[in-house]
Amino acid sequence: MNVRKLSPSSSVTQALPSDAVLVARALDGDGWAEEAIFRRYVHFVTSLSAKLLRRQSEVEDVVQDTFLQAFRDLHKLNAHARLRQWLASITVHRAQARYRRRRLWQVFGMDGGNDDERLFEQLRVEASQEIIMELRLLDQVFDKLSAEERSCWVLRKLEGYRLTEIAAITGASLATTKRRITSAHRKINTYLAQKGVSPCK
Repeated sequence: MNVRKLSPSSSVTQALPSDAVLVARALDGDGWAEEAIFRRYVHFVTSLSAKLLRRQSEVEDVVQDTFLQAFRDLHKLNAHARLRQWLASITVHRAQARYRRRRLWQVFGMDGGNDDERLFEQLRVEASQEIIMELRLLDQVFDKLSAEERSCWVLRKLEGYRLTEIAAITGASLATTKRRITSAHRKINTYLAQKGVSPCK
């Protein structure tokens, strides 16, 4: 089973200054630089949140909270050029908190999930029926993963991050990152095997 990226990771406007320059200017109180950072990365943050949560109301909250925290704590970003990874880390941790809360509500029957957006619904281009079927099956097994497994698997398989990058984004050791991805991969492939579908690579 081949898992394909659902959408481009970002839409960076080439004419704008580099991330390092924008961060430096934002730290000096330049409102235009903050707006430029938001415009450069709002699609990336929204897309990542959607893959992690698949619920539009929660995605909107995570996007807002991510940028609020980012601009509030911008002085804590030591390597200004690593803005994208830093935003990914904030997004992942915000999404994990939302997902854990959702699962707690589900235990008490307080979560209807009426506005869930499935993976295949996030496709921005025409896809074959085979790809849509594969993503439907992934949706069915996704909720069986822990928040940490979901995050690591999405970052690796859907976003294409390297293991060292995922470890940095999630704040986990490399060994823990590998273990979470392996665990998620095993659960997903076990479920797919039960449905007679070839495993994810």
